[in-house]
Amino acid sequence: MANAGVQDLRAQLLQAETDRKEALQILCSQQEERAKALEEMNNRKEEQLVKLHNRLQEALTVLQEGQKMYAQQQKQMDTFQQTIEKLCQSKSPARTQAGPSRRVREKPMGRAEEEEKSRAREEEKARGKQEEEKACDREEKAGEREELLSEDINEFLGMDTGEAEQVLASLQALLAEKEQLHQQLLSEQAEAEQRLKVPVHSSALKAHYAQDQRFLDLCDEHGLLVWEEVLGWQNTPQDFADGIFLMQSMKLADEMVAASVNHPSVIFFGFFNEGRSDDPSSATENAYRSMSSRLRERSKGRLISWGSSATVTDRYLYYADVCAFHHYPAWYPTHVPGNMDEVKQIPLIWEAYGRFVEEAFPEKPLIITEAGAGGLYALHGPSEEKWTEEYQSLLMQMHYLSIFTNPKIAGLALWQFADIPIDRAVSNDEHRPRGLNNKGVLSLSRLPKVAFQALRLLRKRKSGEYFGLILPPEDSERLTGLFKV
Repeated sequence: MANAGVQDLRAQLLQAETDRKEALQILCSQQEERAKALEEMNNRKEEQLVKLHNRLQEALTVLQEGQKMYAQQQKQMDTFQQTIEKLCQSKSPARTQAGPSRRVREKPMGRAEEEEKSRAREEEKARGKQEEEKACDREEKAGEREELLSEDINEFLGMDTGEAEQVLASLQALLAEKEQLHQQLLSEQAEAEQRLKVPVHSSALKAHYAQDQRFLDLCDEHGLLVWEEVLGWQNTPQDFADGIFLMQSMKLADEMVAASVNHPSVIFFGFFNEGRSDDPSSATENAYRSMSSRLRERSKGRLISWGSSATVTDRYLYYADVCAFHHYPAWYPTHVPGNMDEVKQIPLIWEAYGRFVEEAFPEKPLIITEAGAGGLYALHGPSEEKWTEEYQSLLMQMHYLSIFTNPKIAGLALWQFADIPIDRAVSNDEHRPRGLNNKGVLSLSRLPKVAFQALRLLRKRKSGEYFGLILPPEDSERLTGLFKV
């Protein structure tokens, strides 16, 4: 009878899981359609902006060419002006004054000579007049060309100065609208992620870097507790000995606290995620001591710590307010097949960590700030097979059940909420298939995996109800007894 009751309960849980999955898929589809519509609108605005930009760029090119042409014409006009001045100077007073004195000294000319000189003077006057007329003609033509150029520019732009100002104002309005749409899309994405966190009934989240203030606003509204962290991952003793690195870390800490200190949702400030806190050098100790003191002074009572992968070999836990351990039993190395003996040891591992902190730091709580496993979205198979959604679900349930039945451990942050892209230059497909960190309980596009559904059901459990592994029917008999409360 007990087995039948358990089977009925499992059937109900699986049906509830299926219904919830369908509802979440509908929600995700609606969000994707909304994001797609916003993206299309953004693309249209982008096209309009590009067209306006190109039009203004072409107009600017025409104006620049016009300026060059005007400068050339001005140079020609200056040359013509100099020519006219020289022609005018050819009839200088000195020449007219010198004439009579020369005539006094020169021999009297005959009538034929006088007539010839007179004709020469008349011809010189005529040539000067022609040069003046030509110069005037050139000036008129230059003015006409300038008017034509101005008309061509106006015809090309199709607008006068007032219209051009309106175009620029419209362009600025489009840019402002584009920024508004971008911010709206970011806000909607943050809200969608918050709605997904609520169904899984999580109460806290941990991030490896400072968060967007709009996201923290949503955490304040929904009552989610936040661990916010100075950017830095697996830092080395060489990093800790680098004065510039430490100075920049301090600066990031100051900026993070200044931005987030008034958010009630932020209760932890962290730093040096999985740094070499087992290193005995004075530089490393100084780095942990300095960062702890800096954050503690400015954070108005927030708890200070770091995610320690050194666990029991961590030398600087006395600088932390909370002991925060990272460990991935039964997962690494990822290329080794799953081992059920290692899975069975998960409760024992967390029990050992709990005893260590209880004895070494009785005044400090212990929380597990990273544990979990990878699961390739839509890859299904036996629960013992690594990279299947079922194996990921099994390990995450083992962590959850082990920790929430252990009074020595105050909390758990499973890693992680959703799959994320990684740098292929530092990780291969054997370690990170599909170019992703696949430890999310949701896919990259925020579709739920098996682990999401199982954890949601465990979190919804009421007192007295079934509290144990939720497994596929084909695996349940084979894995019975894997975890015992």
